[in-house]
Amino acid sequence: MRHEGYVVLGSLLVGIVSVGAIIIVQKKGGLHLQDAATTVATVIGAVAAFLVFRTLVATQESLAGTQESLKATQETLKAANETFHADHEWRRRHYTAELMSHWNERARSDIAFLEHHFPKYYPVPDFSKNTGQLDQWHIDADYAKTVVKSVVNSTTEQPPNPIDLEVRDRLVRLFNYFEDVSVAYELDVIDRESIAESFGSVMIEIYLYYQPFVVEMGRLLYRQPWPPFSRIVQLWISQARLQAAARDRDLAEESWKQTISQAKLMQAADQQPEATDQKPD
Repeated sequence: MRHEGYVVLGSLLVGIVSVGAIIIVQKKGGLHLQDAATTVATVIGAVAAFLVFRTLVATQESLAGTQESLKATQETLKAANETFHADHEWRRRHYTAELMSHWNERARSDIAFLEHHFPKYYPVPDFSKNTGQLDQWHIDADYAKTVVKSVVNSTTEQPPNPIDLEVRDRLVRLFNYFEDVSVAYELDVIDRESIAESFGSVMIEIYLYYQPFVVEMGRLLYRQPWPPFSRIVQLWISQARLQAAARDRDLAEESWKQTISQAKLMQAADQQPEATDQKPD
């Protein structure tokens, strides 16, 4: 409503100024009313055109300034993004090194103890070539139940075997460490390639060999005890099998090419005419 009022007021002012200008031109120039009105209209039109032109120029200058401002903002955002990316990469490498540095204090002694306690851990089978070995290579399921139940609390009828209790504690501590590694891997806050290269094999082997322990812990807790660890192991196993299948496919293809090449050479040799010792007459 206020905007419409301003428009009406502006129109009245223009009309008053125009009438006044026509009267002045008529008296000063001795012109007829129609000629005076034409002259005033021409002048007002020229002034209006000039004002429109100046407005357009100012608008273009404003747009150019806005474009420069947007360009500067884009450059600032680009620089900020590069800085953020560089900082993120540095933090990933730093956290990767930190996790690796914890290997000695959080994993090495536990793995050495378990390897001594479970001598059948070695030799480790190549699961990518024979997946059926997964069903045989693991600790005894009954012993896993015994280890899981080796806890000390008020309801324990008799104290657990100290060795079984130590096995349980060391397995829990080791799996918790690998759980931390797996969570960092899933969140992509570490260098995945370095972690997979350094920890991949041992994490897969530990998880598979002590799978009965994981199952019994799940039954005790009514949930999956180490879900990220489980997901990462399954991911790496799938990737290893795909890589093994790709290698076998490449070897089979290369063998087939060599067979075809040899067959062609033999065929060409058979088609050559036999040499004779006859002399021309």
